[in-house]
Amino acid sequence: MSRCIVIIEQRSLLDEVGGMLITSHNMELDYFKLHIIINSTILNDRVKEKITAVHEFTHTVAALSAIVR
Repeated sequence: MSRCIVIIEQRSLLDEVGGMLITSHNMELDYFKLHIIINSTILNDRVKEKITAVHEFTHTVAALSAIVR
């Protein structure tokens, strides 16, 4: 793994989806992209927002760990 980028943003998703992690690898440029998206509909609920952010960040750490292996 030579390069990695983590992007965090908010977008409107389906109501039942709090957030998601999308991973991709560009072989030509040899970099990994880890994209965390938090559902903008939960931003009025601080508890749900924090739970979702920590949950998605945990997925990101697991993905980075797998990439390094």
